[in-house]
Amino acid sequence: MIKTLHIGQSPMALVYVARSTPATSTHNLGRQGLGMRTQILALRVSDSSGQGTALIRELPGINEVTIGATRLPPSRQFTAYAGDGTRTTALMSMMSNRFGNIDEALSYSYFFANRYTSVVLKPGAPSGEQESGMAMPQA
Repeated sequence: MIKTLHIGQSPMALVYVARSTPATSTHNLGRQGLGMRTQILALRVSDSSGQGTALIRELPGINEVTIGATRLPPSRQFTAYAGDGTRTTALMSMMSNRFGNIDEALSYSYFFANRYTSVVLKPGAPSGEQESGMAMPQA
């Protein structure tokens, strides 16, 4: 790595900004997501030799969780859970493709506000034992 560019919400923002104004102008350019918290977590995968990452990105009022995984059983349903060591919340369900990959799955939740510290990918649909959906931030 040579240098980190603080570009805002996501790297694709550079593509959208290119040639959007005359070279001497910053008119219509914004600071979308610049300075907001991001965190990359290693994805824990249950019952599989799979591996992946969860990128958690702070957005105004909510967080975006982006999951990618490889080496999973092909064409299977998985559920991602956010956890803090004592409780878990189902974030989303997704299917691995025929190659055993999940290229990109997105969910929106209150990840940082609930002080979650991990993301676990488990085979199957969400179980009733966990909290479900987007838990509101706890006081």
